[in-house]
Amino acid sequence: MQPPIKDQAEAFNHVLFRLLSDVSTQGLTPEQVRQSVPLEVSEAVPAGRGLVFTEDIRPGQLLLSLPPRSLLHPNTLAPYLPRDLIPSKQQTCATNAGDSPPKLSTPQAISLVLQKWHIRKRVQAATPLSGSDDGPEASFLNHFAATLPRRFDTVPLFWLIYTRLPTSAEPDDGALSLGLGDAPNLIGRRLQFYEELLKALPRQSRRLLDRVVERFDRDFRRIEEVHHQDPSILALPDHLTKTTGHSIRLAEFLWAWLCVNSRCIFFPLGLQAHSDNFTLAPFLDMANHTSQPSLECRVQFNPAGGLELYAPPPSARPLHLGRKGMRKGDECLITYGAHSNASLLSEYGFVLPGVCPSDEEDARPREDEGAASDGATWKGNRYCEVSVDAEVERLFDEQGEAGQRKMELLQDRGYWGDYTLHPHPAPAHPSHRLVPALRLLALRLPKAAVASPVVTPALEGKHIDKTRRLDKERGAAAAKVSSHAPDRSKTGGKRQAKLLSYTPQTDAEGERLLANWEATLTGHEETVSPQNEADAHELLVTLCDRLARAYREHTEAIDEAERVLTKVLPATPILTLQDEDRPKLERDLQGCRTSLEFVRQLVEEELQITHLVRRQAEAQTEW
Repeated sequence: MQPPIKDQAEAFNHVLFRLLSDVSTQGLTPEQVRQSVPLEVSEAVPAGRGLVFTEDIRPGQLLLSLPPRSLLHPNTLAPYLPRDLIPSKQQTCATNAGDSPPKLSTPQAISLVLQKWHIRKRVQAATPLSGSDDGPEASFLNHFAATLPRRFDTVPLFWLIYTRLPTSAEPDDGALSLGLGDAPNLIGRRLQFYEELLKALPRQSRRLLDRVVERFDRDFRRIEEVHHQDPSILALPDHLTKTTGHSIRLAEFLWAWLCVNSRCIFFPLGLQAHSDNFTLAPFLDMANHTSQPSLECRVQFNPAGGLELYAPPPSARPLHLGRKGMRKGDECLITYGAHSNASLLSEYGFVLPGVCPSDEEDARPREDEGAASDGATWKGNRYCEVSVDAEVERLFDEQGEAGQRKMELLQDRGYWGDYTLHPHPAPAHPSHRLVPALRLLALRLPKAAVASPVVTPALEGKHIDKTRRLDKERGAAAAKVSSHAPDRSKTGGKRQAKLLSYTPQTDAEGERLLANWEATLTGHEETVSPQNEADAHELLVTLCDRLARAYREHTEAIDEAERVLTKVLPATPILTLQDEDRPKLERDLQGCRTSLEFVRQLVEEELQITHLVRRQAEAQTEW
């Protein structure tokens, strides 16, 4: 039986210090390990669970040393899997000579190990007299797995997998081991909630989720293939069960896969595929994420093949924060990478708060930040961004044949796509890739550039293959732009945006401006021309207004998900629910509430970023 929630942190500490004692090269007892490690698990942190310092910490102080035996990666998987499945330097995820099966990737292999552990625990729970685990490896895995999350219900992949399950799922189908509710009618209502939540995800978040789903489906198919070739891969020792094999349960594999995907860290193993050079690391995987360099504890690899964790060095802390290190009770944080909140949610199931701790450079606004005077500055995750590829492509399409030629020109110069808006560093701004696209959109191409492959002095010899002939006059293309005038009255603007109207020019002038545009790519010119710069800013205002209107469908989906959560789910009769199961149901509902707030934050953040960028564009802030 699990200890009460108030004792959960101490239960984790007990298991973790016991685990480190078992793998200690110095024969330390759990209490001696605890005295030597100035860290412990705490639930008094914003994320709900994490690591805190148990004493004042010096800058750069060694906090934790994990020996090789404590890590779970290809070099330590031999006790758990056949060697011909484990990634190696000789071959990584490729077909071996002869009839040997292809090796697993590191995420697949570790996921399979955790799934086997889950099956073992399930069988033991159903067969109390089945015996105990044998050997130090089983003991290590038991301790390690006991510290892993049991629930991933704020991860979008979980929501999507839920929608794939039948509404009549029985316990044997694995639904209940996911925490999916306890009655078919409740499962159906939660299915409705998750469907609306998935609709509410911003476009970039959905693309990131699709990539995660692709990886998960690939890995699940690979494990199914391995199990089909050798059913004994999931067999348990005879003293546990007489069954020679077990089926691959989607719920169990999803849990194992999410443990690996959300908690592995990079570890240089010399394997060919970058994605194979990862490890699970107990204790360290309890550390939460920060995007602030001044708070980041550093992970290092030692020559013996272990991992070490160090406090932030003095150089990482701005002067106004002091150089005295961290205090007792402060949270020990690491960085998972330069991730936006959309990426953090899709991969890990959380987002950084809307107001994050700030270093001095973030707290001091730049003098040219027009929004700084009224406090409309960005205080959230510094890596948040908004993808605007679709909106930019639409603007080019509206210019007809000239727009097509411009797209080809950007493709040839390596500047097509990956267009984003950023709130940090201030002032809010378009990405360095988006600026050339906006300037080219605002540029009237000379006839020769529209009707034939583009050749400019800046890139002599590089041609764009001609794909279409000019069948319309540029005046018609410009009229098409005007026909898509945005209604700014719905976005709070005080004036209608100036639509792009080309200034009359000769072809010679157009060629000069196009050459100037090319020169901006190489840094030989700052801008194309003052008028072009003003027009490009106006186009960005138009783009932001269109983007803001497009978020209506996401906010409507959020409203519907909230209606299901607050009105439909509570009103659903649950006749089969036992009294002892009601706390689990409440945890499920709390997971739904948290998920809803995460998605709401993503949508609101993207709207805020769009608004901040629009204000700077309208003010003609220099890029």
